[in-house]
Formats: sequence, C-alpha cells, structure tokens
Amino acid sequence: MRLWVTTSPDDFASEFDDIEQMFSRGLTRLILSKRGRGGAPCATESDYERWLMALPMECRDRIWVRGTPDLAERLDVRGCVAEAGSLLGEVPESWKRVNCVALCRDLEQLEKLPEWVAGALVGPVFQPQSVFEPVKFHGTAMVSHKLSAISAGNALTTKLWTK
Repeated sequence: MRLWVTTSPDDFASEFDDIEQMFSRGLTRLILSKRGRGGAPCATESDYERWLMALPMECRDRIWVRGTPDLAERLDVRGCVAEAGSLLGEVPESWKRVNCVALCRDLEQLEKLPEWVAGALVGPVFQPQSVFEPVKFHGTAMVSHKLSAISAGNALTTKLWTK
C-alpha cells in the first residue's frame, strides 16, 4: 500500500517545518492542493511558487501539484494530479513527458486513461464522513472487480492508488 499525503491548509507558521519533518521521516510523495489568497478555491501559479520557495529544492522532487502538466513543469516539481477528463483525448506532446496522476471520478475514466498516464487516484472508495449528505462511492469490491476486468497486460493496474 502507498500512502499519499494531500495538503491544502492555509498558510500558517509551522506548515513548512511540519512538511520538512514528514519528508525527513520518509514521506516520498506529497500532493499539494493549495487554496488561493483571499479565499480563492484554487491557488495560482504565483501562489504555488511563493509557497514552494519556502521548502528546500530537494523536496520538489517529491511533490505533485494539483493542476496541469504544464504547471508542474513550470514549477519544477515531480508531477501533477489532474482531472482524468483533461488527460483524455488530444493533449500537447509536452504533457506526455510529465509524471501525471489522473483523478478519476468514476471507474469508466480509469479504463479510458492513455498509457502515458503514470497512475490513478480513484474515489471515493468509502462514504466520506466529512459530507452532509451521502455521496456515490465505489466500495472496495467494485474497485477490485474493475481492476480484474482490465487486461492483465495494462501497466496501469500496477500503478493504481485509491483515494
């Protein structure tokens, strides 16, 4: 099993120290999904850059940003976590050189991912406790069944992470 930590806190004084401590203790992957300044739901490229400058450069090789492959390349981080729909169909050739993880909202998106996508996050697998109303979730049996149905030669089946 792989543990991926996703962080999206507002700026606070010990955030960088906490993340450096996690990296020093063996954290290999950090998915960075930051809110923008002034309450904006998503950070801008300059917000990410400002935040990343507070970390040592060697940490960038273990950080995936939530966004496009272009953003990950410009920020010089390990890769990106992008909505699966944005990775389907025609994409720029430069995107295929970036380590991309697809965020799949349903199992059909998982089946349609191109081979150049490095991995997938599928979710929710369980009913989230942080929502007010029940949401559609997949369950472990359905995810296992879908993985079995995908051809054994597909490299993606070995790179699937659940959210």
